[in-house]
Amino acid sequence: MADTSTSGDMSREESEAAIRAMRAGKDPNSDDKPKKKGKKKLILLILILLIGAAGGAGYKFVLAKDEPVHAEVPEPKPESDEPLDLVYIDLDPLFVPFQTEDGHRHKIVVVLSLEVGRRASE
Repeated sequence: MADTSTSGDMSREESEAAIRAMRAGKDPNSDDKPKKKGKKKLILLILILLIGAAGGAGYKFVLAKDEPVHAEVPEPKPESDEPLDLVYIDLDPLFVPFQTEDGHRHKIVVVLSLEVGRRASE
């Protein structure tokens, strides 16, 4: 098939490439090079960072209050250094009956004695 001048200045390969581009949904006259993105995103990012930094500095220096300083509390001194008289209180025995899985009955007896300290002056 001879190339006629009906297709303009395009060669056969260029026209086939244009047809493939139209089938793919692209504009055949546009270049495949991506368009350069503007500097708007960079400027917007810098602006957001500056606003955030200004807000943080404003909070730190204007709104944030210093924490109150707590006074040191001295340790309390013991009332007296007298030794304690120890008193023992015997409690009634505690009986705990129980039955094992085998059916044997057992009883535990617990005897307690409490040690209580009292001042010698009391």
